[in-house]
Amino acid sequence: MAMQDAVRQAPPRTSLFNDPAIRGIIYQVVVIALVVGGGAWLVLNAIQNLAAQGKNMGFEFLTRTSGFDIGFSVIDFDRTSTYWEVFVVGLLNTLLAAFISIILATILGFFLGIARLSKNWIVAKMAVVYVEVTRNIPLLLWLFVVYFAVLKTLPPVKTSMVIWNDFYLNQRGIFVPKLVFDERFVWVLGSMLVAIIATFGVRRSFWRAPARRAAPMACCACRMARSSPSSFSKATIPSTSIRNR
Repeated sequence: MAMQDAVRQAPPRTSLFNDPAIRGIIYQVVVIALVVGGGAWLVLNAIQNLAAQGKNMGFEFLTRTSGFDIGFSVIDFDRTSTYWEVFVVGLLNTLLAAFISIILATILGFFLGIARLSKNWIVAKMAVVYVEVTRNIPLLLWLFVVYFAVLKTLPPVKTSMVIWNDFYLNQRGIFVPKLVFDERFVWVLGSMLVAIIATFGVRRSFWRAPARRAAPMACCACRMARSSPSSFSKATIPSTSIRNR
């Protein structure tokens, strides 16, 4: 009986390929080998093609002169700049666009969220339509719409649309005056600081004014109540909370 129980409990033997664990390891090794082999073939093919054209792989080109202009750049850039400076300009432009987009998207999302919770049926439904339309349309399709339906309809560069003699709109985008910071810009910062301080001062004095006006009125009411107790018993004087400042 013991021998029969041991035979019954022993699992049946299967081949290594039919074992799920071994089969999974074999598949992973095959996939990794294919990926590494394909990548090595692409690299060797690129090296051979570049060598046939008299070129080599490396980063020496970063120190060469670019020879072209960029429409907008945070730092100084011209045709004599190197490809490394082109990379830096592109990185800074991307960070600037991302920063502005995050701020605008946060503000827009905040107002749209409030609009969706509005009790006004028209405002709530308009917010819902905007959210559903922009959410369900792929970003690539929006890029096509902006490029072909917006930019392509604008005038070419030679016939740019001039707005207020300072802004130019064409197929390459909108061009605005560049801010130039010199020694006189300190006065602008100073005036902005004075305006901010004055705004807070006026606001504080405005909120203190009602309390100052309420104090004499409450004192007059108390004096009238003390002088005429009969009228005080018949009339009710509204209580006014005076905060000592």
